[in-house]
Amino acid sequence: MIVRERMSFLSWRIAWWQRRALTIQFALASAVVITANLTDISAFYIPATPLTVIGSALAIFVGFRTNSAYDKWWEGRKLWGRMVNVSRLFAFQVLTYIHPPPGAGADEEAEADALRKDILRLHRAYVHGLRVALRQQDMTHDEDLNRLLTAEERADLRGTTNLAMALLQLQSSRLQQAMRHNFIDGLQLQSLDASVTEMLGVQGGCERIKKTPIPRIYAGVANILVGWLSVLLPLGLLKTVNWFAVPITVLATLAFHLVNETGRILDDPFNMFFNALPLSQLSRMIEANVLEQQGERNHPPIPGPIGGILM
Repeated sequence: MIVRERMSFLSWRIAWWQRRALTIQFALASAVVITANLTDISAFYIPATPLTVIGSALAIFVGFRTNSAYDKWWEGRKLWGRMVNVSRLFAFQVLTYIHPPPGAGADEEAEADALRKDILRLHRAYVHGLRVALRQQDMTHDEDLNRLLTAEERADLRGTTNLAMALLQLQSSRLQQAMRHNFIDGLQLQSLDASVTEMLGVQGGCERIKKTPIPRIYAGVANILVGWLSVLLPLGLLKTVNWFAVPITVLATLAFHLVNETGRILDDPFNMFFNALPLSQLSRMIEANVLEQQGERNHPPIPGPIGGILM
């Protein structure tokens, strides 16, 4: 996610990102203007009204797509905000509820403490596992999962079709273990199950966003209209501005193209593009919050922006 507001930074990044589109639009507009200056094509000059109609149609397509994509991006951010909150609540519940019954010995207290740490370790791994799944990364190369999971757990999870779900199931199995050992009662288990249900809701919402792209027809029609506008707009500007029709056309068509491309990249808020949600920062922040609730201050650093980009 871009966090730097300096326009020169954004301008250079955008220009490099859309260098292919800039080249094509410049070539099309230049070809029309050069042809007009070498031959008489005044019969093909276009009045403003048709260009206005084309621009209006183009604005409808790119505007609808971008607004819909931003809704998905913002919903993804709200879902991860819910994950931050439920993770804090879940850690609080685990640390507060899971204790041996009164009169228990030191062995049971040590077992309860080990179980609390194990559940919260798996929860931290779950958050990173959800990030890995949404970004379609290889779990075997993720440093956080390798750090939090045992070799046996990584081997068991390697072939699973839903990594986050499998990690959540491991947490639930530990909660059942706590219930069997009388470390929690029925009401406490019910409260913990409500938190697990909330995690499942967040995960399901993220998976729905990931697997349901906006219909591609909107992008296809927009690209066709942008291409035609690159050719037709100079024909409407030649009589008044001549060679200045080239930069004006490039700027006008680039504006539509950028709005369309913004919709494309926001359509999947969980990718690794520079406008995507900062899942690495969010997952590390959740891990730091959980560890601090456990009284541990020595946690992995929360990543900050690199070159104005927060990942």
